[in-house]
Order: sequence, then structure tokens, then C-alpha cells
Amino acid sequence: MTILTSSDKFEGKIFKEPETGCWLWTGSMFQNGYGEATRGFIGKRIRAHRLAWILYRGTIPDGVQVLHKCDVKHCVNPDHLYLGTSFDNAKDAVERKMNYKSAQTHCLNNHPLSGDNLRINPKGRRVCITCQRDRSRYWNAEYRRRAKTL
Repeated sequence: MTILTSSDKFEGKIFKEPETGCWLWTGSMFQNGYGEATRGFIGKRIRAHRLAWILYRGTIPDGVQVLHKCDVKHCVNPDHLYLGTSFDNAKDAVERKMNYKSAQTHCLNNHPLSGDNLRINPKGRRVCITCQRDRSRYWNAEYRRRAKTL
């Protein structure tokens, strides 16, 4: 009788794609397309690519995410994974055109979202600088107007 380790169970749910090198998770999936696995005896649900990192690379520090180089949500190949922050993840999504908003060329007020009029905020979101200045001017004027009525 052989005793299966957690890595044996994990590898039993992987299809290795020869062309791309991706290890595709064939187990259960979350609704958003990421693989779903249970971790150890506690039965905690975890994304399969995070479990792959833990099994093959080690612990994941607090506040750090496991990101994909290959942009395949259910890929669990540790060579296709790397650690990064949520800002890194958002920045990668914009650079790789994975975020639907990254295709926008103009903001809602029709200002261009490029060059000197574009800023990436700490959450990785694209911000129109012209609109941001207009909002600041409005709220500064509103603050002065309210201060006079007191």
C-alpha cells in the first residue's frame, strides 16, 4: 500500500500542456476560472496556483500574491508563477491588456488616457489627471463656499 503525499494528490489533478508548458488544473474551479484546491487536513479552500507555490517553492509572505507569467488562470506550473503585490498584479493586467479598462483610450469626459494625462494610482488603476484636477478644484471651491456660510 502506497501513501499519497499532498504533492502526489496535487499532481494527480494536473494536465501538462506540452506546447505552452502550462500545468493545467483539472480539479474543481472557482467561478472566476482559477483552480480550487483544499489545503491539508483543515480543508481550507485555496486557489490551486497558491497551493502549487507552497508545495514547490515554500511559504507565501503576508500581503503578497502569487501571480501568473503566462496569464492562464488555471495554470499551476511553478515556473510560470511569481510573487508580487496587488499593485504588480494590476500593473501587469494593464500592460498585458488583460483588464477590460486597459483598452480604454479616453476617460468618461473624453480626455485621453495616455502620456502626461495618465497616472497609475497605488491600487493600479488608471486615472485621468485632467479629471482629477477638476475634482480637486471643485471640492476646494465647495469647501471655501461652505466655510463662508458658517
